[in-house]
Amino acid sequence: MIKQLDKQRIELSCVAYGAIQDEDLLRQYRALLSPEERSRGARFYFEKDRHRFWVTRALVRTVLAPYLGLPPEAVRFTANSYGMPLIAGASQDLRFNISHTSQMIVLAVTTGRALGIDIENWLQRKAAIDAAHHFFSEEESRALARLPEAEQGQRFFEYWTLKESYIKARGMGLSIPLDRFSFGLETIGEIQFKRGEQLQDPVSHWSFSQYQIGDEYRLALCVEQTNQPEQTGHKQQAPSIHFYQTIPLVSESVFHPILTRRSH
Repeated sequence: MIKQLDKQRIELSCVAYGAIQDEDLLRQYRALLSPEERSRGARFYFEKDRHRFWVTRALVRTVLAPYLGLPPEAVRFTANSYGMPLIAGASQDLRFNISHTSQMIVLAVTTGRALGIDIENWLQRKAAIDAAHHFFSEEESRALARLPEAEQGQRFFEYWTLKESYIKARGMGLSIPLDRFSFGLETIGEIQFKRGEQLQDPVSHWSFSQYQIGDEYRLALCVEQTNQPEQTGHKQQAPSIHFYQTIPLVSESVFHPILTRRSH
């Protein structure tokens, strides 16, 4: 039986991959993968990167397979012209996006709408404050510089995760320059999306939310608004967002990260 996913529901599976050390389980993960995936994984120089790759590919396959009515090992992938991974030959409009950082992998899944995610461990990764002007718009760079130094690192990654989530939702990666659009984060709890004229992408086309997972992780989610206000005459109901702590092939449990900001 094919598992159904409503377009008004978004599911995010979070895996603390460093805690998965059972060798029998890791062998099961590798057995799910295609020969090409196993070859790619073996090419990583460091064991920690190979480990993350095995768990990531097992997560993607085990989460997506029930929605496709397939065993995990039968799921096939392709990519768009920008290299964004897609499901090959999917019978329904299933969309997914992946992000990882130190010790955490996140997979977002929905249907009928584009989405993008990014997660960062802001306590372990050094914020490139001095190079912010290379990544951020002038407005963002000025807003970052006005903050007390002790707050700049966290704000850097708030900007960064939002920007990454947007370009991933667009499916175009860094072909969209990061300084061509910006976010306003001055109001507590709110995200204001401001696109540059060159993008020709209506602000109302996207909604954003940002979450805190533990002390160290910041996650941003960008979701396509399938019916824009100017088309319907009223604001679209936001999709429900559900988080799960997952160990592929073993367990899945609901958890509730802290929602820190969202667009309106």
